[in-house]
Amino acid sequence: MNMGAHSDMRQRSQILPGAVHVAIVDDSPVERAGFRRIIEKHYEVESLVEASGTQAALRQLGEGRCHLVVVGISRLSDDIFQNIKSFRRLKSAPAVLVFGPNSDDQFALRALRAGASGYLTKDSPLPEIQRALELVIGGGRYLPPQLTEALYVAVRHEDATLAPHERLSEREYQVMIGLASGKTVREISGDLDLSMKTVNTYKYRMYDKMNVRDPRQLVRYVTWNDLIKLKCA
Repeated sequence: MNMGAHSDMRQRSQILPGAVHVAIVDDSPVERAGFRRIIEKHYEVESLVEASGTQAALRQLGEGRCHLVVVGISRLSDDIFQNIKSFRRLKSAPAVLVFGPNSDDQFALRALRAGASGYLTKDSPLPEIQRALELVIGGGRYLPPQLTEALYVAVRHEDATLAPHERLSEREYQVMIGLASGKTVREISGDLDLSMKTVNTYKYRMYDKMNVRDPRQLVRYVTWNDLIKLKCA
């Protein structure tokens, strides 16, 4: 991991206002310390869990808050895909950012399909890591520039075949359900333990992805697709 540019990046990210809750999972204490330095330098961290493996991290996180899980792996293994799903099933549905030992198009695609929000190599330059963190914590998805055009095409094609609500991040989906259920932004903010500014950011991103202009259109779409019923089933 490239740590050399730390002193040149003084500004904390403004993508997610307020403190963030983070978990770092890597079997190397040195790598965990590196991830921690980067995150603490650019974000206000309220809680940070460190663990050498997935199960240990899950035990520590429990029902607590978590916005982001950084997963570092030393070798490419199919186990990571189930681990990603386990983190995504947590109550807080954190974003998962995976750092692997090398660039592998198919492995990265499978990680994204499993629920990861991004995949980078551990030797990625600091500006690229910072950009990935901003996008992922903000509810987006990050694909590194070195991945082949074929992978970009595959990911975009998958997006194009999804229904509008299937393109939403977990947070955008939660905001959609809350609004369609008649909740205010303030109420959703309390439910999700997010600032109102952040909820509004997710709201407008969701509106854009869903191609809706007002709450009535949103309620019509959610009702037509039985999404509230599915969510509560």
